[in-house]
This record gives sequence, C-alpha cells and structure tokens, in this order.
Amino acid sequence: MNRGLIDLTGKRFGRLVVIRYVRTSRGARWKCRCDCGRATAVRSQSLRRGDTKSCGCQWRQPTHGHRPSGRPSPTYVSWKCMRQRCRDPAREDYRLYGGRGIRVCKRWNDFANFLADMGERPEGHQLSRIDHDGDYKPGNVEWETPSENSLEVNRRRNSYYTKFLAEYRRRTGTEFVRPSREGRR
Repeated sequence: MNRGLIDLTGKRFGRLVVIRYVRTSRGARWKCRCDCGRATAVRSQSLRRGDTKSCGCQWRQPTHGHRPSGRPSPTYVSWKCMRQRCRDPAREDYRLYGGRGIRVCKRWNDFANFLADMGERPEGHQLSRIDHDGDYKPGNVEWETPSENSLEVNRRRNSYYTKFLAEYRRRTGTEFVRPSREGRR
C-alpha cells in the first residue's frame, strides 16, 4: 500500500464493504464486496466522495421482464410508485401515505409477488386500496379507473355529494348522470 493512503479496509460505503487494496491496469483501486454478492474495484476518491455506492446492481434490468427495451411496464410503474409513496419522505405525497402509517406488505417488496397477486395493470387503471386507511397488501388493493377511484365512499376528502354518487353506483350498478344546467331551467 502507498504511504499516505488512508486504509479503507472493512469500511462500508453504501452497499459496498471494502475488502482490500489492489492495483489494476486502470490504477490503484479498492476491491469491494457489494451487498448483492458481486465484487468490484473502485477508486478511493469515488468511495470517499460517495460517487460509488454499489457495484451497479441497483441500476441493472430486473429479471421479471417488465422493463423491455429499458422502459418500465405500466404494472411495474404502479408497483414502484406504490412503494415510493410509502417509503420516500422526500416525495410530496409521502405525508398522505407513509406519513400516515400506510405501508406495503413484505411480500410485495418483490415485484414478482406483486405481479402474481395483482396481475397485469389493465389499460387506464390505477391501484386503489379498498380500505383507504389500510396497507397495500393482497385483498386490500384492486385495479380501478381514476373516476372509480375518485368516487370511493371511504375516500378521506370526499364531499357528501361524491359519497352519495358512489353509494348510488354501488347499489344500482349504474352511473348517476347529473342533469345539465340547461335541463334544470
């Protein structure tokens, strides 16, 4: 090892743990083991500045086939957004989900399990929780159109009128059509 070089052996940087100092064809590096199991060689400066935090495993394509050509499928996007709403305090809508205690079940940490339970997202649909105070878990989540989702009886910010429409739709199985202004004169 070079004189004046700070020994990083055993230290953690993100998902990487430094194993030993190595010399490669590209210069001096630290051999690191990633949490995913892969080994990689990283420059000291990249580790200390926080530029490199993994072997790259976080950016690789998932094997579930829902990112063809690098573009995420609608089902994958819904899954990813569901998890972010509940886990990322930096998101603007976190306070309405994770901030209120809404969680995603452990089973759905794996996209393949979510896909097996929910199936493909139908076109024009979005995730909706049946119990809006309950967690994202099998039996409490369904695919709905945005208009169906906005008419839910137990939605927190609904007016009396919206709740009436949702109840009418539930009981009759039909949509209530509000008369036009011209028809009311």
